[in-house]
Amino acid sequence: MIGTSAVIVVDEVRGAEPDVMGDRDRIVSRAVDVSDHNIFHTTMASTEEQKEQTPQTNTPGDESKIAAAKIALKVHDEAVGPGAVVTTPHPITTPPPPPDATPSEPDRPPTPPVHQTYEPPVDGKINEVPIYAIVYAPLLHCYDKERYWPGSVLVHLEHCHPETYDGDLIDIPRDVVGKPAMLTLPQVNKDDVFLKLDVEPKEEPDIDYLTSRVGIPNLSTGKSVAPAWMLVIDKTKELGPGIVDVFYFFFWPFNFGPTVMGKHFGNHVGDWEHAMIRFRSGVPYAMHLSSHSDGEAYEWSALEKRGIRPVIYPAEGSHALYPKPGTHNYSGVPLGPSDHTSRGPIWDPTLNYVAASFDLENNLFMHLPSTAPPSPDISPADVVSILAFKGKWGNSFSKIRKLKEHALRVDQKLVGLVWAQGCSGPCDKSLDRKGMNRWGERKLFASV
Repeated sequence: MIGTSAVIVVDEVRGAEPDVMGDRDRIVSRAVDVSDHNIFHTTMASTEEQKEQTPQTNTPGDESKIAAAKIALKVHDEAVGPGAVVTTPHPITTPPPPPDATPSEPDRPPTPPVHQTYEPPVDGKINEVPIYAIVYAPLLHCYDKERYWPGSVLVHLEHCHPETYDGDLIDIPRDVVGKPAMLTLPQVNKDDVFLKLDVEPKEEPDIDYLTSRVGIPNLSTGKSVAPAWMLVIDKTKELGPGIVDVFYFFFWPFNFGPTVMGKHFGNHVGDWEHAMIRFRSGVPYAMHLSSHSDGEAYEWSALEKRGIRPVIYPAEGSHALYPKPGTHNYSGVPLGPSDHTSRGPIWDPTLNYVAASFDLENNLFMHLPSTAPPSPDISPADVVSILAFKGKWGNSFSKIRKLKEHALRVDQKLVGLVWAQGCSGPCDKSLDRKGMNRWGERKLFASV
């Protein structure tokens, strides 16, 4: 949860004047202190049940401290130089709570004024992840009874082979089977190609790499072994100076569709969801949350925050993203399919992520260094291969879909609705959009 920690220190650095009371070592110490003090409390859920729970630990982990320190130092050096000395204009005097203390209320520090500097990319090319993309990154409250957790794209590919819509396997060299390199082959990188699992998901939906329980976020730190995917797109030419869209993509190996009359519909293999924040000169303006092929967009002020970071909610099974917990009847039909969200484990994507930029003019992805790369790391070439894949990330289930098309009885048609084809990946999510939503212009919601 580096955002709150870093921005508190960033604010101190930006507002400080040279003095003999501190140096870069103090900045590192300050970032770690704030990280230690705030990481658990700022992400503590607000339900009464969770308020009564005693946290297992009040220490966020080394990676959180290191990440907070790195960001604070970077902003410090940009502002006053690597050797400069700064002081804290508004020191926090409240001591941290004892390790065994149980907070009665979530400790949410006041949102500090943000002093960000926006520097347009040279020649339209972004060479690093902007600091504001990290400090404003969303936190995800996963569903408390989730069965299918975020997963690794690399692990997913190890269990897949490309197939046509009709279910015919595509012949590819043996040495690239199950690797990102297979996605770059001309016979594979097509929008009518599907990645078929090496098991039958209709018979084994609870196999380990579909449930991906290893991806459950750590309850103390919020870190998941499943990396998030951060994509930065400068839209100065399209929308005006200083406009940058940052997409935060999340991958789940399996989508367990919502229930209607006790039956799950729309199950499919491979599930990409995303949140997109539009920044104006480094300041967040609005956020889009994907759900069921499109989604909705919200004014920044409407969103729930932990510190300055927005909190979003992946729905049970479908992982559609919403701005609040509860039941969401996305169809608008009485007794129609609904999504359910809750204040379950918090996932902090900034603790493990892959980063890239996208050049709209040349339609090119470029790998960017990450402050918290996954382990094992994903090579720059593989990052680009994954993001640029035009096909579908799961089975086609063409036989079932054809059965639905030719079925005469209602029950036969319903069977065809239970299983859906795999979804498309990041390159098909309207990265060039001018509005906040994927399809068409709609109003921004001023409340949730």
